[in-house]
Amino acid sequence: MANETYKIGDLVQLKSGGPAMTVYEVPRSGLHVKCQWFDGAKLEEGDFAMISLQLAEPEKTASKTSTS
Repeated sequence: MANETYKIGDLVQLKSGGPAMTVYEVPRSGLHVKCQWFDGAKLEEGDFAMISLQLAEPEKTASKTSTS
């Protein structure tokens, strides 16, 4: 959705795929958000255009965090 807006704590993913990321900052410009995610044990972060993101599907992220 082109007019999607996100808030701090939302779980998002790039439309092209990749890991689930948590939004940790939403600048006033409203054009991009700052996200964090784990790559193994390393915390990564990046700045992403809102138009390139979508809400992450809960069932996909739950299966990745399951240890069973």
